[in-house]
Amino acid sequence: MTYSYSNKNRFNYLELPLIKTLTINILLPFLVWYFYQWPLRYFFELFLLIFIAFAILEYFPVILLNKNYLKKSKNIKLDYDEFNKEYTFKDNTRELHFKTKEIVKIDSYMYKPLCEGGPILLSWYNYFYVKIYTEKDEIIVTCLTCSNILDILPEEKINKKCIVLNNLIKI
Repeated sequence: MTYSYSNKNRFNYLELPLIKTLTINILLPFLVWYFYQWPLRYFFELFLLIFIAFAILEYFPVILLNKNYLKKSKNIKLDYDEFNKEYTFKDNTRELHFKTKEIVKIDSYMYKPLCEGGPILLSWYNYFYVKIYTEKDEIIVTCLTCSNILDILPEEKINKKCIVLNNLIKI
């Protein structure tokens, strides 16, 4: 199976969360305005207030995370041969072939709700990346490259690490 950055991952991690929150941003003030018969001015004020709140809590973090993860994921391909348990990692500068037994450890960096199984209230909590340490090298694979990377890696070698906001700027 070959994994790489695709439009499906872009839709799931960037476009769908923005569409959902923008819909809430428009729908909520409209419903309040319609059912409470507020003046139209209140609708715009409430819309602006909710838009600013969502911009701080949702839009900016999702866009920043996607931009930073995209830098790491843009030209990466990960091939996984399930029968032979072999991986092939390709990027602009290198191509690595390794087997499951050559993996020393795997660090999985996730936001606290995803790491601990808590409620995911903000869509940017779904972002994660994995550092795979082999006998030869170190590899970073983000959720934009392979959203089910944790399912194809050996579970006994995965160390989950909870992160807060440190990778909004840089991975």
